[in-house]
Amino acid sequence: MGRLSRKVSLQFFLFVVLVLIFIGVFTFLSFVRASKEEYTSYLEAKKQDVYSWFIEYKKSLRDNLEFFLENGRLLPEVKLLVEYKPDNIAVFKDEVNLSESYENLLSEFGNTFYAFHGELLYFYQVDYSGRKFLLASKVDKSLIDALSSSLGKDTLVFLYKDGLYIVPEDFKELEIYPTMVKNLYDDSSERPVNYVAVRSWLDQLLFGSKYLVDRVELVGANVYILQSEKLLSIFQKRFAYLMLAVTMFVLLFSFTFSATLNSYISRALKNIIEGFESIKQGKFEKVKIKSRDELQLIAQELNKTMEFIKDTLEKLKLSNEQLKEASIIAQQANKMKSEFLANMSHEMRTPMNAVLGFTELLMAEEDNPEKRKYLSTIYKSGEHLLNLINDVLDLSKIESGKLETFKVPYSPRELLKNLVETYIPLASSKELHLAYNIDEAIPEYLLGDELRIRQILTNLISNAIKFTETGYVTIRAINGETTIDYIVKDTGIGISEKDFKRIFEPFTQLDGTMSRKYGGTGLGLTITKRLVELLEGELFIKSSPGKGTEITIRLKKEIPSVVSNIPTESDKSSSLMLLLITQDTELLENLGSTFSRHGMKYRYTDDLDLAKLLLNNQEFSFVLLDGDSYVGELKGFLKKLKIPFLILSERRNIDQIFGEFTVAKPISEDRLINKIYSTIQKAEKFVPKKAKILIVEDNEANRLLFKKMLEKMGHEVKVVENGKIAVEIMSKEKFDMVFMDMQMPIMDGYTATRKLRKKGIETPIIALTAHTLRGDEEKALIAGCDGYLGKPVKRKDLLDVVRKFLDLKKNEEIGNEENPDIEDASSAFKGRVEVFAKKMGLSMEEALTMFKEYGRFIEERIEFIQKKIKEEDFESLAIEGHSLKGSGSMYSVEEVSKLGLSIEKSAKEQRIDELHSQLKALIKLKRKIWG
Repeated sequence: MGRLSRKVSLQFFLFVVLVLIFIGVFTFLSFVRASKEEYTSYLEAKKQDVYSWFIEYKKSLRDNLEFFLENGRLLPEVKLLVEYKPDNIAVFKDEVNLSESYENLLSEFGNTFYAFHGELLYFYQVDYSGRKFLLASKVDKSLIDALSSSLGKDTLVFLYKDGLYIVPEDFKELEIYPTMVKNLYDDSSERPVNYVAVRSWLDQLLFGSKYLVDRVELVGANVYILQSEKLLSIFQKRFAYLMLAVTMFVLLFSFTFSATLNSYISRALKNIIEGFESIKQGKFEKVKIKSRDELQLIAQELNKTMEFIKDTLEKLKLSNEQLKEASIIAQQANKMKSEFLANMSHEMRTPMNAVLGFTELLMAEEDNPEKRKYLSTIYKSGEHLLNLINDVLDLSKIESGKLETFKVPYSPRELLKNLVETYIPLASSKELHLAYNIDEAIPEYLLGDELRIRQILTNLISNAIKFTETGYVTIRAINGETTIDYIVKDTGIGISEKDFKRIFEPFTQLDGTMSRKYGGTGLGLTITKRLVELLEGELFIKSSPGKGTEITIRLKKEIPSVVSNIPTESDKSSSLMLLLITQDTELLENLGSTFSRHGMKYRYTDDLDLAKLLLNNQEFSFVLLDGDSYVGELKGFLKKLKIPFLILSERRNIDQIFGEFTVAKPISEDRLINKIYSTIQKAEKFVPKKAKILIVEDNEANRLLFKKMLEKMGHEVKVVENGKIAVEIMSKEKFDMVFMDMQMPIMDGYTATRKLRKKGIETPIIALTAHTLRGDEEKALIAGCDGYLGKPVKRKDLLDVVRKFLDLKKNEEIGNEENPDIEDASSAFKGRVEVFAKKMGLSMEEALTMFKEYGRFIEERIEFIQKKIKEEDFESLAIEGHSLKGSGSMYSVEEVSKLGLSIEKSAKEQRIDELHSQLKALIKLKRKIWG
């Protein structure tokens, strides 16, 4: 840009300004340095004058003493006069009134300044004509004023002693602060010190009044001398004015000189900016500059850029339209895929339910071995087809982002033990050794998605057995600082390193012969890898052809807070799981030792609310309660208990309340173990003579299947095809149980269940659905269902559910028959209202209205909590939990208050799995109290 730079001469003027500033600064600093040296020398002379003044001051005191001895009168400034004689002390005047004795005054205050009661005294010891005197004189402002005047008009002094300042009046007028002067002097290492007295913003701008400060020490007191640098300040101000004038002249000259150049450049730049604005607006108007310098070249390049941008935008516009159309198509396809998943899950599982169910029924009745073999083949093929359907649906759900994880407490020991027990028959059929090993340091419980972890390990173990002909298959769990490694190792055919990526691709096997020899779809490892990624874990593989394979699954180690970590021994031959509930630590130790010796697995808690959560989230076979720890709370807890139980108590009358379900303390070890097993056996053998069960199912084949299965158990079964008919028939007839399909025409199961609950019908309702997505069970519970079964339903699962809920009904009947004091739902509700009315000072009518309104409020809060859990809005959930904690206490519903506290804590710790459990507990509590 040579031509343009020749026009720009501003650099010259900048150089002139810089030279001018350099000369000015150099001159200023030289003068300041010379002035300071001069003032420093002058200040030293003033310090000598202070010493001379002090000598004169002491001489005046001596003269005062001589005058007193000759004339008998003392001047007023003398406050104390004491003569010390060999045999006594003569006090001529004492206006000081010190606490010290006169004997000590001479040694302590012989020749020094002393601050006393806001006044400064100077004690002076005088030897006069062989006599020894002690004088004390008051040092006031007038004395310091005289000193300051003697040093000249350009000098100020003040005296300091032990926090007391003696300051002349001039300091106030000049706004000089002795404290600041002293602190500045003490903090500085330079001598003398510069001090600037600033009285206004103009003084601050023009350096203010400057002083050089030094100090003279006089027998314990400090005299600070401020030497004015007035001439230097005047020079600084005048120099500042001069520099300002010169600067203004240079700026004015520069402005005038550059005006023409700026005018030219501004016009050119304006045209260029207008060119950019036209690009922004999409007009693309060309820039025109009439000159022969670099600005014209810029304009030409800008015009070329405009043409390029214009062409590019037209291409982008066309591409965006195509992308928009593709995005709409993709969204529609994704929506259709989600709907397809839901529909396929329902439509494929529903007929499979009938195929497997009827085959199971026929197998149970068939005595002919050959026919049983055919039926077994059909059943296994059906299960294989169902597994294939599950694999395809899982892969589709993963790819569409519809597969969710759900963390719950699980036992890694039980997980590996159950997996090995499941696959031992298959391994034995191939004469393979199948074993597992778990690190002792691994916690008893971990937090994770047990279903998906089991699915991952199942796929790996199944593959390992499938591709291993001789040798062994092992699975190990290794504890890390922050991770858990699950390692599946085999001695099978192995894989070459170049094929590691291929085996995780969908529907892929390494060659066609492998598919024919070993079977399979090639989906297992694909789903395994995707599930590991979904769980935020890592997958590692080591293998070589002919030497076997080792696959490691590394997952984050999370330890739950709601499950006790008491270690227990697991007996391989026992599937019994006990829940022990007690607050007695000695009883806990004794029973824990007993259970361990007898190979019984057990869990422990000291909180009934926590026990409810454990019973909802884990499979327990038996509950043992310490009746003495929970007096008054047992009845309500046992009414909803769904498994066998025993109560231990020292109270002699407890067997009158709970009958055969009680054991008196103390009890021998063998008798307790026998009692537990006999109670479990009685519960397993219990079958009601004839239960009346309603099946609500739109699929005719499934209606027939469920009817046949239940009638074989001796139950009376009635079937209807939709929810509307179910509501009508249940309004007229009474049933012991209802199996309700959730997806039906006319009226679905969710709507029907809500209508039945609103009518006050409390019959147990079990949800049936072929939808297996996460959240379906919670949705059914919110609607009012008591249980949940996913299709296809196996005969064992169906019978277990029937036994479970009919056992519950039996327990309720036993409790009500043997203990008339146990309240029903309506009387319990009334009792709560009475407590609330008494607490708040309300009438029963007012309390009843408010309590019912609180029930509706809880229902709204349940919907709100469900929404916020879905959004993972932990802040709102913590606030909501805190609100429930307070409202529960106010309405005397302590269960709500405890759940609110748990929700608040879980939300703050962002434990989504605990929040799901607490929401379910709140739903059940709402139904229990308000219906």
